[in-house]
Formats: sequence, C-alpha cells, structure tokens
Amino acid sequence: MRPRNINLDNTIERWSIESIKRCVTSNLGVSFLPYFTVDKELRSGELKELPFSEDPLTITALCACIQVKSLALR
Repeated sequence: MRPRNINLDNTIERWSIESIKRCVTSNLGVSFLPYFTVDKELRSGELKELPFSEDPLTITALCACIQVKSLALR
C-alpha cells in the first residue's frame, strides 16, 4: 500500500461491517472486506475498489456452529 501513498500507521478496529463501511465512506481509511458486503456500495459509487495486486487474494474461511441434539417427539 505504500507505493500508493496509503499510510497504515494508525488503525481502527471494528466488529461491525456497517461500521467499517461508514468509517471508509467518511474518509477515515481503507479496509479489506468480502465483496458481497460492499457490492451495492461499489455499484452505486459510494465506495471504490482499490486494486493493489495483479493476483486476486483468497481467504480461507470456516463457519462453525454448535451441534444441536435433535429432540425425539413423543
């Protein structure tokens, strides 16, 4: 990001994707977000994609949940 003069010395951590998008649209910085979470904003022009690599990035994600025992009906 340095070749594009993007300074990453200060960081803000947010858990909410909506909060992150509000920070970015308020010009508080940049963020890495899943495409499906910003598709609408990219199409409307509210957000802009900053390509920084010729190779697409991939992230391995895992979704885990608590196994629930099924209850037998009597």
